[in-house]
Amino acid sequence: MLYSDPRETKAKDVTSGQIKHILAGIIQRGAVVHSNRIRSYLMAAFNYGLKADNDPMNTSAGITFGLEANPVSVIPKQSSAEKVGDTWLTLEELAFSNGTFC
Repeated sequence: MLYSDPRETKAKDVTSGQIKHILAGIIQRGAVVHSNRIRSYLMAAFNYGLKADNDPMNTSAGITFGLEANPVSVIPKQSSAEKVGDTWLTLEELAFSNGTFC
């Protein structure tokens, strides 16, 4: 399915399918951790728009994004890419990293 260019789409018209398509392209080129970062940035941007639209203090500004929901919220984070390592620094490595060279 072809999607319109999201850069030319109003925030209220962006769909979860478009976001999924963009993130899938990033994942397919092997940048799974990067796709999580992009997902996070998009999630924050849409959350900002939702809060701005629904903040009673902003009613006089006249600027609205027209968002009803965050299209990123239904797209899961790729948790398999965020694995925590199981190695520890030695005392020598820790001292070196702190600049106290043993």
